[in-house]
Amino acid sequence: MRPHSLVFCLFAGFVMLTLQQCEYENIEERYPPPPPPSSCDSATVFYKADIEPIIDASCAISGCHNQGGPQPALVNYQQVKFYVDNGLFESWVIDQIPYAMPIGTPLTSEELQKIGTWLDEGACDN
Repeated sequence: MRPHSLVFCLFAGFVMLTLQQCEYENIEERYPPPPPPSSCDSATVFYKADIEPIIDASCAISGCHNQGGPQPALVNYQQVKFYVDNGLFESWVIDQIPYAMPIGTPLTSEELQKIGTWLDEGACDN
């Protein structure tokens, strides 16, 4: 076998092995929205009073998640709810998988507890 042919075969084999490792991930399929909550009447944590201030102070600052920033905007309930419904909000903020949000100063245990309770109560717009 000629040296150029051997190099080409090795390169082609490397490319094929590398491409087999690639995987397309569809977020909508991997994180389907959970069933709608039954009711928000018994909520103890409120979006406007408890959750929105945490997001405003920790997420929608320094150009990260504010309108027009490099990351998806989280400046209103509908924007936050999109990530709650597909499971990414809880994964990133509560579970810290695969990303620990917010970057920089972590949320306090009290803030995490409020967010967890709000999620458990159905993440209502209240």
